[in-house]
Amino acid sequence: MCTACDCSPAAGFHLIPEELLAEVLRHLPARSLALCANVSRAWEAVLGVAIQTRAELLGLVLPRVQTGWPQPFRLLVAEDPAAAWRGVKCSAALASAASPGDCLALHEDGEHLISVGADHDARVVSVFSLERNTLLGALRGHVEAVCCVAVEGDVVAAGAEDGTIRLWQLAARGSDINPRPMATLHGHTGALAGLTMWEGCLASGGADDRSVRTWSIAEGWRCTSTRLGHTHAVTSVSCGGRSTTGQRLLISGSTDRTARVWELTHAEPNSARTLRHLSYVLSVSAVGNTLACACVDSIVVWSLCEFERLYKVEHGNVCSCVRLSRADRAPGGLLLLSGGHDRKAKLWTLERPGGTIIATLEGHAGSVRGLAISAAGVAASCGIGGGGQLFVWHACGKGGCSPTDDAAGPGRIREDAHT
Repeated sequence: MCTACDCSPAAGFHLIPEELLAEVLRHLPARSLALCANVSRAWEAVLGVAIQTRAELLGLVLPRVQTGWPQPFRLLVAEDPAAAWRGVKCSAALASAASPGDCLALHEDGEHLISVGADHDARVVSVFSLERNTLLGALRGHVEAVCCVAVEGDVVAAGAEDGTIRLWQLAARGSDINPRPMATLHGHTGALAGLTMWEGCLASGGADDRSVRTWSIAEGWRCTSTRLGHTHAVTSVSCGGRSTTGQRLLISGSTDRTARVWELTHAEPNSARTLRHLSYVLSVSAVGNTLACACVDSIVVWSLCEFERLYKVEHGNVCSCVRLSRADRAPGGLLLLSGGHDRKAKLWTLERPGGTIIATLEGHAGSVRGLAISAAGVAASCGIGGGGQLFVWHACGKGGCSPTDDAAGPGRIREDAHT
């Protein structure tokens, strides 16, 4: 027995240089990586960071392994209006392996949440009512696992690992959403990594084909442009404000360590501003002319007016996803939500360089891989492991943060001092 040093598997992974480990993982089958991470809780803890993280950074799409599904479904919502932010656990049948894309979406009204996974099936999309505290229904049709979702108005879009995008129109009647299939979009040659919708338009990012495509409802959901330029996998897409010439901006992030800013009506579809980073860009989110990029070690905030790097926000661990939202009562008018491999989601205001952390959302059993936030004061987060935990967080007032009651599950909030 070794007593002079830590001989645990975790210690062994820490001793391997990241470049060497990445080179080894490049030659391993993606299914083997996902299966290893689901052997046990200990393996998930080690491999979830040392293998799944680096597999994502290399652009590998890990298959979803259905383990530890929670039974039965239940949704719990905080009712205390005096709390500023209160965490609520929603135990849903989400896939337990990492989704490489944007696996959560909140409607702008803050009352409907769209997520990947339903009925123990990663090919299905769930629609939750946060007002009624219930699962409204499931959207079916994909033959491969869903990677990413988006919502605008009564239209929901979902992209899958086979490159297809399906759209449904929701017509709520009573307690039923009555989904009506609208279209199936083809064009990408591999897994999708991100979707974003605005003003009757849709943009999609391909993890495998490295392209960014735009689609228009006014033209029968025809693909209106295919934008090329990234040299590695696209990880995320987001729609921002307008350029100085009045053109709508589309942003894409990639493991080629860049974020590209495209003018949607530019005569040259492949002409873009390139924002360079020191590490992989795993997630992008824009509101107006402010852009946040999750870059593994930190979050970089940019101005899309001057295309200048403003400052960094330090999440404190590998940051895998970010979301920006307008918030009239927040200093600076914006809120930033970040999630990472420290199993925490963190809420920031951006009134000063470096940001000010106002709450730490805890309780996730694994790495946080999905985030959503709306201007209506609702946020959602999900993590790997634990049967696919999904948490909903409400901003109910102006007071300080309060921990969640034990009855509401393990989700909890730690109030952070304002400095």
